[in-house]
Amino acid sequence: MTQTFGKKNNIAPLSYFGVMALKIEIFAMGCARCHQLEAATHAALDELGLDTGVDRLQNLEEAKRRGITSQPALFINGKLMVQGRIPSIVEIKDMINQQRGLITDPSVF
Repeated sequence: MTQTFGKKNNIAPLSYFGVMALKIEIFAMGCARCHQLEAATHAALDELGLDTGVDRLQNLEEAKRRGITSQPALFINGKLMVQGRIPSIVEIKDMINQQRGLITDPSVF
């Protein structure tokens, strides 16, 4: 009998194997760049085969509290990863993998 853990690829939740779980948030008020960051983040998650939701933050007071000075902004596990620009899908994938505790630099091997 096979146990299904996730919606995509029948993978176990990240915490199942001791890899950190993900919480991804985007501070976006609806501008075109905000939509681009959201689309790039979803594309990065799809390429990694991860079934993780992306929350959109739109509260200005919360943004100030978190130190956001420009939008859009990307948080992974509560850490501000980038703001004011749209990182490439490859950059977002690296950020996600770093926050998952995975080694992303092949030169360490």
